[in-house]
Amino acid sequence: MKSSDKSAEPKYNRKGIIAYDGSTAYLMTKLKAVLVDGKLVSDEEYKAIIEGTIAAVDRENSTHLNADKVGRTEISDRIGAI
Repeated sequence: MKSSDKSAEPKYNRKGIIAYDGSTAYLMTKLKAVLVDGKLVSDEEYKAIIEGTIAAVDRENSTHLNADKVGRTEISDRIGAI
């Protein structure tokens, strides 16, 4: 339901562990700012944007990339984020 909400940013639990990666719209907006608009971000932030985007698309489209617990990492590696 939040997939098109550009303000649905990542949420963390009390231990600082990510509980929600953010919506696809939010993360695609962040990715566009880097790739199209030329916004400079740290390597860690870029990696987080890529990994969050992959997780959001996987979650929202039920692609089950992470069914084997390595799919999201594999896609990130192929994109070159890690």
